[in-house]
Amino acid sequence: MIRIFTKRSLSADYYVQDAALELDGVREGPAGYFLRGSGDLSSSDLLRDLWRTSPRASVVGYDIVIAAPRPLSILLAIGSLDEQRRLVADHRQSVASAMAYLETRGIVVRTALEGETLDQRGRWGSVIGFTHGVNRQGEPHLHDHVLVPALTEHRRAVLDSRSLEAHAEAADALYRAEMRSRLAEGGVREAWRNFRGIEVVEGVDEGARAVWPGERTRGAEKRYWSRQEILEKWHRDAQGIASIYEHARPRHDRRYINEQIFGQHILGRVSIGRRHVVEAFANAATFGARAADIDLMVNALYPEHRMEFGVREATLSRPTALQLNLVRERGPRPVAFLELERWTQRERSREVDRSR
Repeated sequence: MIRIFTKRSLSADYYVQDAALELDGVREGPAGYFLRGSGDLSSSDLLRDLWRTSPRASVVGYDIVIAAPRPLSILLAIGSLDEQRRLVADHRQSVASAMAYLETRGIVVRTALEGETLDQRGRWGSVIGFTHGVNRQGEPHLHDHVLVPALTEHRRAVLDSRSLEAHAEAADALYRAEMRSRLAEGGVREAWRNFRGIEVVEGVDEGARAVWPGERTRGAEKRYWSRQEILEKWHRDAQGIASIYEHARPRHDRRYINEQIFGQHILGRVSIGRRHVVEAFANAATFGARAADIDLMVNALYPEHRMEFGVREATLSRPTALQLNLVRERGPRPVAFLELERWTQRERSREVDRSR
């Protein structure tokens, strides 16, 4: 799950001091990089130079932590060097996609105008990421700290954090769906999300999860590992891996979403907005999909909601969200936007058959 932490200090000491050497030779370049903007990422004052906030606001920005699912992180310890390099590169690309969604749908600046409160879109001037490969227990834990300002470009008021929080689950689902898709496209390993909502990676046994469970210990001391030190630790840890259970690959057709999983996400909600449809669609793409494809599909299937953003999205009824009539007529909805026209033609071909 994406976690969002409020920042009230412009100091970047915590991020700059950790060079994340555990990913040396695996990650391209240093730990810090710009998703947008430029500057000196070796300086702890970098945020002071790049960020501005409202004089009345105490919040200066946010630390958005985007982490890979546990079995994907475990590939840092048991995968080949080529797999690790591809994994980290795919992770950064997927982080960028999740952040693009958050910026488009989750940034809301509320402005009072003639007694009315208006929700306006915003855009971050600078976005900085720091890619790390371990948690405080020294377990493989691929994650980014993405730093964004509270004050967006061309706005006088800071953004509404409630909107960011509201869209975090959809952004996380998009990140994970893109990771699953990219791993398979790059020939790393196949990854899928099973019916119970568990992310699975080909060749990663549940025994490996038991050795590196990813459970955080509050107050654990932060340690800076060299690449050699962390490899030696992971090698020792791996001696304790016992085969417990390896999930079988589902038989689901990767070209279509799992409508049953989609329905699970929708039926349990009292109020349904566009963000919930995006989350459901991303999680129902068993073998993943690019975030951009999911966005195109949701816009095409629910055109009246394509402009929605923020917390106060227009709601959908359950029948509208589920589109059961279309699914019964044409079958499961496709994952890729390029397949949409072919899916749409199914109804027409059946109508032609019935007319003969």
